[in-house]
Amino acid sequence: MPVTFWNCLFGDSSIYQDLVQGGADGIGSEHRVVMVEGPSHGRSDPWPRPFTLEQCADAWVQALDASGVEEPAVFCGLSWGAMVALRVAIRHPERVRALVLMSAIATAPRPRFVPQFLALAMAIRLFGFPDWLIRQMASGMVSPSSLRDRPKLVHDMLSRNRHLDRRAMRHAAASVLAHRSNIVDQLWRIHVPTWVVVGEQDRTTPVRAAKTVGKAIENAELRVLEGVGHLLTLEAPDEARRVLREALESVAKSAQRESSVSA
Repeated sequence: MPVTFWNCLFGDSSIYQDLVQGGADGIGSEHRVVMVEGPSHGRSDPWPRPFTLEQCADAWVQALDASGVEEPAVFCGLSWGAMVALRVAIRHPERVRALVLMSAIATAPRPRFVPQFLALAMAIRLFGFPDWLIRQMASGMVSPSSLRDRPKLVHDMLSRNRHLDRRAMRHAAASVLAHRSNIVDQLWRIHVPTWVVVGEQDRTTPVRAAKTVGKAIENAELRVLEGVGHLLTLEAPDEARRVLREALESVAKSAQRESSVSA
């Protein structure tokens, strides 16, 4: 069964390493894994203009086509990745077997936060990712305990962006943070099995945002990870991997039942 991932903003596919390659519990040996990195991130080419999350959804499907994946897949995403996965399920429902949405949000940004997001995007354009900016960003990305006990957790992830195109990263930050659309009123169209996972101490996409997503999707399951912030795949990889395996096992059993009935 194909399982595909899209990264968070300012991250790359390495944020899922522990889920895919995590020893005996990793999913990489049992499923075909397709990692897709968003515009201007990781190994993707820099995108020199603003984009929409709907365009990202179409690009994700195109990436699967290019990888030879035509059957429905399980779409997994953290933050930006979850936003895009929701839009794939709305725009391309025939391609989605299930959703695993981590740190998900479906609303547009609150107007009072838009100037802050645009200021961050401009700071990235001007300065890149110096240590002082990373420290400011880190406080909203992980729980206080993770920031205290593993201060390099966010630093290592964000510092990998230093070699990337600053102008393209500015457009990505503004597009995802400041200009995303509200799709709450479209979530009723999603009918695939869905798991919504959120950190109890997530200040970027808080628990209430995850509950909004979970309530709007029929039979979605909500998991709240105690003591965890926004980057839950890095802060609590064992717990995130358990939820992912639970989702994949449930989907596999459902597929077996459907196969038995059709036979």
